[in-house]
Amino acid sequence: MLIFKTLKYTNFLSVGDNEITIDFLESKSTLIVGHNGSGKSLILDALSFALFGKPHRNINKPQLVNSINGKGCYVEVEFSIGKKEYKIVRGIKPNLFEIWVDGNMINQESHSRDYQKLLETNILKLNHKSFHQVVVLGSSNFTPFMQHPVWTRRGIIEDLLDIGIFSKMNAGLKETQAKLKDQIKDIEYNLKLSKEKISMQNKHIDKLHDISKNNVEKLDKEISEMREQTNELIKNNKSATKKYQSEYAKTSAQHKKNQDAQNKLEYYKKQILDNIKKVTKESTFFESNETCPTCQQHLDDEIKEQKIHECSHQLVEYRDGNEQLDIELK
Repeated sequence: MLIFKTLKYTNFLSVGDNEITIDFLESKSTLIVGHNGSGKSLILDALSFALFGKPHRNINKPQLVNSINGKGCYVEVEFSIGKKEYKIVRGIKPNLFEIWVDGNMINQESHSRDYQKLLETNILKLNHKSFHQVVVLGSSNFTPFMQHPVWTRRGIIEDLLDIGIFSKMNAGLKETQAKLKDQIKDIEYNLKLSKEKISMQNKHIDKLHDISKNNVEKLDKEISEMREQTNELIKNNKSATKKYQSEYAKTSAQHKKNQDAQNKLEYYKKQILDNIKKVTKESTFFESNETCPTCQQHLDDEIKEQKIHECSHQLVEYRDGNEQLDIELK
């Protein structure tokens, strides 16, 4: 159960520097009376501002600061819920928002919206609309319950009966349902895509099967033709081998005979070349020398001419013989 204890405010609307403190525990019931504009509704605005950061009436937040001082707007409310003691502090110029639980301030590292959500969800368990429909009933802006839209009435009832968990569960289920619908769409799309791929693959396989069948028939025909050609070649090869062996026997004998003749002719050619070299050397000797280099005797001119003539005659015979040997070798 929420029990308000004290409410303090300074430089709030028409209130100046002098702090106003209201003790709700001074008596069991508190009745506040006064003329119009004396500050009765201001109490509700201060209480609403402390808890929700907005006044009870339709007043812009900057207008909450005392117009004369223009700063130092401060509101503080203390209350208890069960065995826990709470204190909420708010201010404008400078901005201030603190939540105290049993003398300890709750960590302010989160954003102010999250800080406010913590206050409404975990502590008050009321939002601004429900607070003004259940706790604070002001004639200036009170709207009968049935005149609220459906979602507002639902929120008020959930706050009163503390069954907001069902709306959260419903929202969670809707979110899960939406995700499942998206997953179903994706699965259906993938299934359709897979079926199309399977169909295309089957067509491709059938086409390949037909191509393969045609290729097999074509290859079988070619293999058959090649076998026939191979058999014909084998037959021709046997005949050619037999003919070759017969001709080889004859050619081999002739080749041996020719080889022997060639060897003999090459031997004669070598001898002739040696003789040509020897005669050429001898002729050159008689043409170039007047005395014998061995015995140192004078060589007679007649003898020299005779020897040179004999050498020339021999060279002619040897060269003719060499030409004949070249013809025979070819």
